[in-house]
Amino acid sequence: MPALSRPAVVAAGSYTPSFSVRRGRRRVLVANGDEDAVTLAIEAAQDCLTRYEGPVDELHLAFARPELVNGPQAEIVREAAGLDASVTVSVSAGDSLAGLAALAAAMNAVQAGRVRSVLLVAAESGDGERVSAGAVAVLVAGSDAPALRPGAQRSAGDVVYGNWTDGDGVRHIGDGRYLDRYVADHAKAALAALDGPPPAAVTGVAAAAVAAACGSDRSAVLPDRGVAGPLLAVLAAGSAATGSAATVVATTASRAVALSIEVDAGARPLLPALPGPVPELPEPIEVRSSPPLSLPGGSPFFRRSARELLRLEGARCDGCGHVVFPPSQRPVCPSCHGYGFTPAPLSRTGRVYTSIVNRFLPTGFGDQMILVLAELDDGSRYWAPTSGMGPDEVEIGAGVELRIRRFTGDGGAPVYAMKFVPPRTARETESRDVA
Repeated sequence: MPALSRPAVVAAGSYTPSFSVRRGRRRVLVANGDEDAVTLAIEAAQDCLTRYEGPVDELHLAFARPELVNGPQAEIVREAAGLDASVTVSVSAGDSLAGLAALAAAMNAVQAGRVRSVLLVAAESGDGERVSAGAVAVLVAGSDAPALRPGAQRSAGDVVYGNWTDGDGVRHIGDGRYLDRYVADHAKAALAALDGPPPAAVTGVAAAAVAAACGSDRSAVLPDRGVAGPLLAVLAAGSAATGSAATVVATTASRAVALSIEVDAGARPLLPALPGPVPELPEPIEVRSSPPLSLPGGSPFFRRSARELLRLEGARCDGCGHVVFPPSQRPVCPSCHGYGFTPAPLSRTGRVYTSIVNRFLPTGFGDQMILVLAELDDGSRYWAPTSGMGPDEVEIGAGVELRIRRFTGDGGAPVYAMKFVPPRTARETESRDVA
């Protein structure tokens, strides 16, 4: 029987959309028109894996909306993150506490020695009204080094109709005169069962009322990030409690969960500080388009090239060095007509070589599409649409980066493709926030 391991969060990553809107006195982060929970999850997973070089045995995904459980979305995240086909994938969905359930499962799996490590990603597409969009990824693995170690969870709840979205996308808010009290009572009961100190971070429904009821000050209240919020709260509280213990409280309208965490002395903070208010950012510039596909998503073309398209896996001709992409559609080198190839991953970063603004588009597109031919850092050239960039921002020589974005839909299933976006460092500077 394998020896028990000390599970810990050994790496973390996040993704914050570069757009926000004002709703009354509140400002919320919103995804661009071609972003959704899947693309947000991919961004956070890739960010996390840049800080971790070990193996990944399982991928746990947490979404707020159950419809994302069906279809190829989970496998799309796995492929785009560069994980092996043997990696087990599981999905938790239903409400904003799904990430905490997935975290408990990941910790138990590592502690029991069933797996060495689990990549957990919680992605929230937001509602554009109260809940901000964003994604958080954590890597849970056995480690004896100083680290953040989530512990026991306790919960309390009741049947409360409040703050939900129906099948038509209409948001319903319960009676505010009673909702805060119900949620605060649930939080106090969960915290009492945990027998922990006042929470260092509170997120979710009625967070301000919960913080006051549980003895925390206003600084413990985090902006609501939906299903990504509880994991963000764990990272934030852990970074503020180096060498000590802390608690986190996350709530929905009908349930509250209190979670204990321990932070070993000398542990490296995974999140520098508690996130502040959502900054003022540009409003989204992409529309949610649904142009018809020339080939259906289930066609042999997409089946053969899905892995290559999601991972940017090209092939270099053994004879002349010419790079083809996608290699499954290019069995013969167009330069020397050779048949021998060696795998050659394409660079994701480069500079604009030339561009064009297409305003004569088929039905289903928006008013215009900016297409860029970029010279990538490896010398190859790649042609793709842009995302989150206006015509005035696309200049010859400007830095760009290839990222996965939603392109269209096929029978209700989203279809994804690479698009050029501003370099990640530029997007992080603009947002000044963490998912």
